[in-house]
Amino acid sequence: MRLLLLVALIPLLGLVGPAAAILCAETVVVTIWMVQLARLGFRAKLSDVIWRPLTAGVAMTLVLFAAHDATLLWRLGAAGLAVVVYALVLVALKTFSVEEVHHAREGLAFFSPFVASWAKKLKRNS
Repeated sequence: MRLLLLVALIPLLGLVGPAAAILCAETVVVTIWMVQLARLGFRAKLSDVIWRPLTAGVAMTLVLFAAHDATLLWRLGAAGLAVVVYALVLVALKTFSVEEVHHAREGLAFFSPFVASWAKKLKRNS
């Protein structure tokens, strides 16, 4: 489905086509998830779920739009800043619960040993 949207929207919208296609595809996926959760008895209103990430996305877009006429180096810097702005807005709006933050930290604790083990394997094979 995503590939079909990409193929259809790139000629129409140019470089904005892939972003629009992914937005459409992910909206469909989230809608399907919400319907499935509702069937299981977990009610969630889309407006309650989406406004925080949407606000962060708008803030990110403003940063990127401010640099759209800049040189490549400034655009790369703006892209990095936009990611930071997105994350800060999500945190400022308290998007994640304490439990979700705890789970994320727990998951990240496995990342460092995983990378270290792969680095050892790569060194042995070299």
